[in-house]
Amino acid sequence: MNHIEIYHAVKKDILTLKLRPGQLISENETAKQYNVSRTPVKAAFTRLESEGFVEVVPQKGTFVTLVDCRHVRDILYMRYVLEVDMAKLSFNSSHYTNLIDQLSQNIEEQEFLVKHDTPCPESFYELDTQFHALLFECLGYKGIWSIIQANQVHYPRFRLLDTHMFGRYDELQLQHSEILAAIKDKDIKQLDRCLYHHLHQYLILLSKSPPSEYRDYMINW
Repeated sequence: MNHIEIYHAVKKDILTLKLRPGQLISENETAKQYNVSRTPVKAAFTRLESEGFVEVVPQKGTFVTLVDCRHVRDILYMRYVLEVDMAKLSFNSSHYTNLIDQLSQNIEEQEFLVKHDTPCPESFYELDTQFHALLFECLGYKGIWSIIQANQVHYPRFRLLDTHMFGRYDELQLQHSEILAAIKDKDIKQLDRCLYHHLHQYLILLSKSPPSEYRDYMINW
């Protein structure tokens, strides 16, 4: 494996919580894991540090960064404003019918996962992400969604922690259905309420009763 492949592999482990926030990671152990020398591992770690996925603490080692809730709040607000606007644009768009069809298909897949399988946090998160991405992609604004995704050091882990901690699969699927219903009804006020609640509820839950086993994974509550 070269340093780029190692970078992507370690980044995936961080984003899927296989490597936990705050966990110490070793160049030597990573080199052994992928059967390579330390040189490509060091290059991969340098890139991960520059992007905020890991931090080097002098005399202690390299650690996976903690989930910064302040950064998450910024992302949530940006997502909320943009997604409401995308939905409003869809009402008079030639892509409206296609958007409804694809969102409906996504909801069906969520329902199947929740009702007919043991929900996997990563699988549900993928469908959750796809649901929101469709609001941009179906209307020809895939570039905006890409920009949002490029600043995702903390948010994917934040969302996965939600499903790991609270297992709100039924609730989240219902919220997506309510968002879709508001878009179908072209009800701006209901859409605004539904999206705000959906995107911010986890932060509210955390502020009230963060599970002790995950408390140390986050900063800047």
